[in-house]
Amino acid sequence: YKNTTCNITPEGGNTVRLQSIEASQLKALSRGSATGKQKDIKLKIDCPTSEVGTKYMYWFNPITENSTTEAGVLKNNAPGGPGEVGIIIKQDNKAIKFYDTDTYSIASVKQTQWMTLIADYYKFSDNIKIGTGEVMGIFEIILQEK
Repeated sequence: YKNTTCNITPEGGNTVRLQSIEASQLKALSRGSATGKQKDIKLKIDCPTSEVGTKYMYWFNPITENSTTEAGVLKNNAPGGPGEVGIIIKQDNKAIKFYDTDTYSIASVKQTQWMTLIADYYKFSDNIKIGTGEVMGIFEIILQEK
């Protein structure tokens, strides 16, 4: 057990807001295509001096329901939100894999470093149901010394 570890802090707070998108815009795209409404999620990783140079691994856990067939996709959890629309989270232009504790690592942490993820809308089908609310999904990042 250690009292010190690295911390991850999202730049601009824990909530990321994408630009609004019309259902017709989503319908015009193929499933999984970038919508042009995506937004970077910049994460600042601060580590105590004692951890500099240590290998860390990290992984992603969905808090709200995730798709069982599409990697990195969170189903819409907003009350009254549109149906058949979710949020996809990408790193290096590839969908992240939830619960994958083996793929993601930082070989040698620095005292301060940045990680960038991308959030975008994801259409499950052309049968998008118009809603009165937003599209929302929640996930967490676990960072642990190897």
